[in-house]
Amino acid sequence: YEKGIKVMMDHLKKILEIADKYGFVCEMWSDMFFRLQFGGRARPGVDEPMLCQEFVDLAPKNVRLVYWDYYQTEQAPYEKMIDRHYQFPNEIVFAGGAWNWRGYAPHNKFSDLATENAFKACVNKGIKNVFLTMWGDDGAECSTFALLSSLCYASDFAYGEDNHEKSFLALAGISKEDFLTLDAVNDIKTQTVHNNCMSKTAFFNDPLCGLYDPLIIEGEGEKFQQIAKRIAKAKTAAGKFAYLFDNMEKFAEVLELKWDLGVKTRRLYKEGDKKGLKNLIKTAYKPLLKRIEKWWDSFKDMWNRENKPFGLEIQTVRFGGVILRIKQCIEILEDYIKGKTNCIVELEQELLDPARENYNKPHDCDHNSYVNSISANAYTHFQP
Repeated sequence: YEKGIKVMMDHLKKILEIADKYGFVCEMWSDMFFRLQFGGRARPGVDEPMLCQEFVDLAPKNVRLVYWDYYQTEQAPYEKMIDRHYQFPNEIVFAGGAWNWRGYAPHNKFSDLATENAFKACVNKGIKNVFLTMWGDDGAECSTFALLSSLCYASDFAYGEDNHEKSFLALAGISKEDFLTLDAVNDIKTQTVHNNCMSKTAFFNDPLCGLYDPLIIEGEGEKFQQIAKRIAKAKTAAGKFAYLFDNMEKFAEVLELKWDLGVKTRRLYKEGDKKGLKNLIKTAYKPLLKRIEKWWDSFKDMWNRENKPFGLEIQTVRFGGVILRIKQCIEILEDYIKGKTNCIVELEQELLDPARENYNKPHDCDHNSYVNSISANAYTHFQP
């Protein structure tokens, strides 16, 4: 048995020897060292002390340390972490993020805010080399091209261009305002402070089990009709990127019916309103199946334009699982309405608050909600 730090350092030493042999310079995520001292956290709190010398001395001097941070919306936390990195004699690089990894929709607006504050901190603290990351984990559901606005914004900052709207229009052939409608499906009010993946959570949230119904405000789903219209209007000016807008338009149309479907179902059931449940099946459940199929066709088209076929099978299983479950929910509800069953067991259960004390913690409940909404409902196996 060897402690994790020794295994890591022995491995790193070997890698650096190989790289040096062929004239390569390596970079590594710096949190590998920070986690050792700060209890596993990649981004220690701003009030915690500097790294002790023991951990500083562990880092080989011939590796670049990459400070990655995609989350801060103020400049000060970035600067404090950069100061901590300057304890190392190594070259320091900063990695920000263009948010394409939180579900099916992009997060250009949040990416811009984080990037602006991060890059200003890098300028103030003398960091010369920066880059943005984009991740495809959990299914690569969001198109990388849907983050063009964020990438252009970062480039403008680096080159000193202050008229971002003009430069983006020249680059993409569509206004930034229209392009940002791709973000719109995550602009719906919820019970959480920061809900930048609730659109995905709502799609996978089971209509009867309702794991995340406590986060959903009934009636907010109606707003997706207007969101879909806004996206459709922007699509007409999107040129070669129109397929991105078609994908989000179809998603918004799905969410119009799916967003608060479980909340409505549970309320009608608790009220004993079988007539209302019957009408809900007619006006929401069955039309939802058709809308998901239309969205699937659009999503599949987007995928095939941008990717090899590998990975699409994962989304096939996920979309198919949602469709099959909705059909099953219809059967369960119809049996109850017709008197074949006396109750619906799932709707008899008391719902627990999935956010609990995390309501005011922007990056806890929303991340866990979308991961768990998939794995808990068994649409696919995902290991966070």
